[in-house]
Amino acid sequence: MRRHLVTALCLTLLAPAAFAQKAPKDVSELVARLDSSSASERASAARSIGYQKDAALPAVPRLLELLAGDRENEVRVSAAEALGNIGPKCAKTAVPALMKAAKEDKWPKVRSASLSALGEMREAAKPAIPLLRESLRDPDGFIAQAARNALFRVQPDARDEVVAIEDATRPKQKGSLFDDLTQLQAVLPGRAPEVYELAIYPGFALATTACAEAGSGRCQLKYEGGAVTGPTDGSADDCEKKIALAKVDFSVVPGLVKQAPALLGAPGGAVTMVQLSAGVFCKSHGWIVSVKDGGMVQFKLNGKVDKVTKF
Repeated sequence: MRRHLVTALCLTLLAPAAFAQKAPKDVSELVARLDSSSASERASAARSIGYQKDAALPAVPRLLELLAGDRENEVRVSAAEALGNIGPKCAKTAVPALMKAAKEDKWPKVRSASLSALGEMREAAKPAIPLLRESLRDPDGFIAQAARNALFRVQPDARDEVVAIEDATRPKQKGSLFDDLTQLQAVLPGRAPEVYELAIYPGFALATTACAEAGSGRCQLKYEGGAVTGPTDGSADDCEKKIALAKVDFSVVPGLVKQAPALLGAPGGAVTMVQLSAGVFCKSHGWIVSVKDGGMVQFKLNGKVDKVTKF
């Protein structure tokens, strides 16, 4: 009994300190952190401000400045998300700014976050309905989905129509890219003249290319069904070798896909990915064909076998 009383007393004494640790930080302190030289600090502060709801209203002008002009993509994303979390009470100034970002920002993730934030404004975002409907047709699936979810909130009586518009305009890959890369070859070099790497899957492809807007200096573009979307952040890599896609003969790929399983002693094996890469040692670009449960075969750019690696 004595032990239980001591425990209860300790918890009572500790409660104020525990509550203080959980209490939300003062908004003015968070606003001061929005001027930090650290992008991660600015982004973190913006997100925290959004959680303060009505108490965050004095911070709205500074969030709008970040959304419109911060040089770091993630900070602009966090500013849009914060405005959405604050909600309809900041709609008068936030809706026009979010519409501008959703339409004009160079980074798709910012546009997507801005569309989602417009949805959180509910009926106050009715001026954005034409933009939201236009965004349903965006080939970027994340943007189209954000627009759809926002419209469900702003214009709930049009749910069936909204879904139909998005579904009808999604890029669709007809057939496997392993069989025919003609359309990719015609479209992708216009967005990514040079790549560090190109990963090709049956239904889409991901190109890693140089990108000044990304923190790592690299970004990824996605090709699917004749459309190129992105960029999204790409991971940094030691290999600096790039290759001009215009110089690549994509017509060899179907033959490589057919050869690789047999070369690995698994003639019925399924090819999971074809990669245009400079390899682990960054010597020169070539093709790497991966076969499920079989291994991988490295080919030179002209299609000649370079190395067979069984798993």
